Amino acid sequence: MSLINLGKARQIIAFLYGLSSTDLEIVDLLFKRGPLKGDEIASLLGLSKVSLSKSFINLVNNGFVVRERVRGGLGKPAYVYRVDKQALVAKLLNDVKTLSQVLETWIKETYST
Repeated sequence: MSLINLGKARQIIAFLYGLSSTDLEIVDLLFKRGPLKGDEIASLLGLSKVSLSKSFINLVNNGFVVRERVRGGLGKPAYVYRVDKQALVAKLLNDVKTLSQVLETWIKETYST
């Protein structure tokens, strides 16, 4: 089962973090398959590596995916992308808790008599 495979929860997570459907597909893939290089992800999703660059940046910046440089030949450096499952679950739970607390405070301050 995927970490973010539940319909409504998936929509909420996408909204809260500004994730696209491609971003979510990448997280699902890495969650299931483990670490993969960018070209492997592109091939498995049927997309170009260039078209995924925005997703990789977004996922790394939001803490959903970890990017690690791997040794390669000459030319551009190669990167492996992976999901740190424990860190991601902790992040999501912490963010939901914080959001709940902020909303509770705002609702009480805004709508209490």
